[in-house]
Amino acid sequence: MSYTPGPWHWWTPEQAAAADFGPYNGPVVVTDEADQWIICEVASGIEGDPEHANARLIAAAPDLLNALEQMVANAEVLERNLASFALVRARAAIARAKG
Repeated sequence: MSYTPGPWHWWTPEQAAAADFGPYNGPVVVTDEADQWIICEVASGIEGDPEHANARLIAAAPDLLNALEQMVANAEVLERNLASFALVRARAAIARAKG
């Protein structure tokens, strides 16, 4: 596996500071491990302040990948002739996520 396994969570800068991380200007995404690694800091100050939504999306990445892999595996077992555009895109997204 070439990425840090999930689950991941996101923290506000204040939560990160309370956990002795930081200082950070924007939300951070952290692992669920006992030693909690920082995955990334999400840029802040973007017009419309989408940083919390971006942090939630990044934190959900391992779960989204797992769900997509399970969906593709189930589709391949249940519908052998599924060559739909959605399934092709799902496979491409998995490949992109896994490198």
